[in-house]
Amino acid sequence: MRAIIGKGLVLLLITLTQVSILPRLPLGNLQPDLFLIAACCWGLISGSRIGLGSGFAAGLLQDLYGTGSNIFIKPAIGYLSGRFEGKIYKESIAFPPMIVFGASLFSGIITYLVHEEFLFNLSFGYAMWEIIIPGGIVNAAVAIGGYPLLFWLERKMEERPGGVYR
Repeated sequence: MRAIIGKGLVLLLITLTQVSILPRLPLGNLQPDLFLIAACCWGLISGSRIGLGSGFAAGLLQDLYGTGSNIFIKPAIGYLSGRFEGKIYKESIAFPPMIVFGASLFSGIITYLVHEEFLFNLSFGYAMWEIIIPGGIVNAAVAIGGYPLLFWLERKMEERPGGVYR
C-alpha cells in the first residue's frame, strides 16, 4: 500500500512538472516525456505487472491534458520494459537510458501512426529525424538522472522499519 501511495505522489509531481514547468524551459519543441520515463523505469525496477499498472496510471494522467492515445501506449511501454526486469542489473545506469530511448522510439512511431494530424501533415522521415529521435535522446538523457532517483525511491518505499527490505 505504501508503494502505491508513493507512486501516486510521484505521478502527481510528474504531472505538475510536465504541465507547468517543462513548457517554460527553453528547449524548443523538445520536452522530455516524464510519464514515459517513469513507466519504463518502474517496469525495469519492479517487473511487467507494476510497469503495466504504472503505465496505465501515467497514460491516464497524461491523456487528461494530452492527445488521447497515451492510455494505450504507456501501459505497453511499462509492460515491455518490465520484461527486462531480472535480465539487467538494476543498479546499472547504462541500460535504462537505452531502454528509455527504445521506448521513446516505439511511442513516437505509434503516436505518428494513430494521429491523423501527424500522419497526413508530416512525412515519416521528417517526423522520425526531427521529432521522434531527438525526443528519444532527450528522454534517455533525463533517464540518466531519473532512473537512479526512482530506484532509490522504490527501495525506500519497500523498506520496512529497521532498515530491512521485503
